[in-house]
Amino acid sequence: MSCFRLLCEEADIRCGADEMAVTQLLPNYNVYSELAATSTVLPTGRAALQKRIMALLRKIEVSTSGNSQVSNKSLFMNLYQ
Repeated sequence: MSCFRLLCEEADIRCGADEMAVTQLLPNYNVYSELAATSTVLPTGRAALQKRIMALLRKIEVSTSGNSQVSNKSLFMNLYQ
């Protein structure tokens, strides 16, 4: 999850210097920042963490090839487990 934290930090730095909205550079910024915080917020176990991640993936508004592949793969894995 630290990769999402670093991505959000980079977007904050980049947008602060250019005085542009962070969501212009990173449209799913809010979801990514929640994903970054999820691993530190949920000490309840792996199943709870997976449910939280799936819920956050459903909140993604702007689809890219990367996040759509993750959504499709995780949906496929959930159907056949």
